[in-house]
Amino acid sequence: MSLRLRLTFLAGSVLAITLVVYYLFTYILISRAIYAEIDQALTTHARDAVNHMETRSTPQGLQIGPRPEYSDAFAHSGTFVQVVGSDGRPFSRSPNLNDEELPSGPAVLERARQGEPFVETVLVRGTSLRIYHHPYVVQGRLVSMLQIARSLADVEASLRQLRVIILVGGGMSIVAAMGLAYLIAHAGLLPLERLAQAAHVIGQTQDLSKRVPQAGAHDEVGRLAVTFNRMLDRLQSSYARVAEALAAQRRLVADASHELRTPLTVIRGNVALLRDIPDLSEADRMAALNDIDAESERMSRLVSDMLALARADAGETVRRERVDINAIAADVCRQAPYFNALVAVNVETTDNDVCVYGDPDLLRQLVLILLDNALKYTPAGGSVTVSTTGEDRSVYLVVQDTGIGMRQADLANAFDRFYQADRARQSGGFGLGLSIAKWIVEAHGAELDIKSAPDEGTTVSVKLPRDTSVFSGDGAKLEPGAKTNGKPPAPNRAGVSQGAE
Repeated sequence: MSLRLRLTFLAGSVLAITLVVYYLFTYILISRAIYAEIDQALTTHARDAVNHMETRSTPQGLQIGPRPEYSDAFAHSGTFVQVVGSDGRPFSRSPNLNDEELPSGPAVLERARQGEPFVETVLVRGTSLRIYHHPYVVQGRLVSMLQIARSLADVEASLRQLRVIILVGGGMSIVAAMGLAYLIAHAGLLPLERLAQAAHVIGQTQDLSKRVPQAGAHDEVGRLAVTFNRMLDRLQSSYARVAEALAAQRRLVADASHELRTPLTVIRGNVALLRDIPDLSEADRMAALNDIDAESERMSRLVSDMLALARADAGETVRRERVDINAIAADVCRQAPYFNALVAVNVETTDNDVCVYGDPDLLRQLVLILLDNALKYTPAGGSVTVSTTGEDRSVYLVVQDTGIGMRQADLANAFDRFYQADRARQSGGFGLGLSIAKWIVEAHGAELDIKSAPDEGTTVSVKLPRDTSVFSGDGAKLEPGAKTNGKPPAPNRAGVSQGAE
């Protein structure tokens, strides 16, 4: 059953019950009012009859009854008058009773002996009569009883007509109410039907740029349409991000394949040379082995960098502990001669407490990437300065070199994977270093900024949140060296990024 029909039956049922209760209540009130009016009329007639009572002496004893001229007043009316003695036998009655008698059996006399007037409805020869009994009790003894009755035939006929009118009119009202409820439900659900049709079209066409219509009303349907459109906005954004991620993955695979082709070709060529020429000279053999070693290390670096980026794409979390940036910067700079002994490296620290809350291995890799890039693109005789400073809530790590610098056009793409500026292509890198550095910075809630100009050097600044306490995010105290999840493998010299700036 559709929602429209359910609402129709629900509204119609409620209205039908309301009408039934209303008509029943109305019928009861009308019938009671009619009977109350009849009882009032009988009481009035009884009062008039009492005013015209006279005492008579009969063989049965003293009797009280209306005068004959008063009894004749009821001869042509719908009211019947009868006076019975203490034994229930009538000794006076109105002419319109003809040969009939009003009921005055033992039950009526027994009730009359209590001395209080009472009214009852009795059936006499198929006709309902409403009878008012007015007893006369003297010293606890019933002397006589006045009975005034009225036929209920006309009243019952009127009540039957009223019942027919209520049944027919009520039925028609219920049918009309059902139809009206259906129209109201149809009009109320029409916006929902349009919304469902629009959603169906969007689902069939898979076009997330479409939106469901909004009537502009601030009701439940309008809010539903707004909520649905906001959900479509989020879905469209999610699908766009997924599409971009897939495109980036395809580019990554294509670029990685291109980068791996050269070292694999060199390795295979040198292996074929060593295999096909047994009497190769010692110098040529060592040259071939050196080429194989260099290209193998190059592929190892590429695979390590791609693994780090894959973990970044997978949203892998990092462990957290208290890390001293001064100690990491000093330790990395001690290894600078292994990268480029012809460039001077200076370490400047102005704060004895520049601790952050993060992964020491990843932060060490960050410093290695920035220092390696600076050394790679700084000519012999130049210098690289690594400085750390601390503020109330931030720690700054700055790597500044006097190298070849970068053009402004290259700065916008410096963090793209496999991107290399033209003058950096002979460095032997892959263009992944700054991409990894950016991921490490974002994983720690930090900020990275790069400034450069051709032949004026490059300055890379990293703003890290300062660790002002030794408490974790959930309030638990962390001792030095505590870990919150799995530890990623520590980078080695082969894992240092060789990307362009």
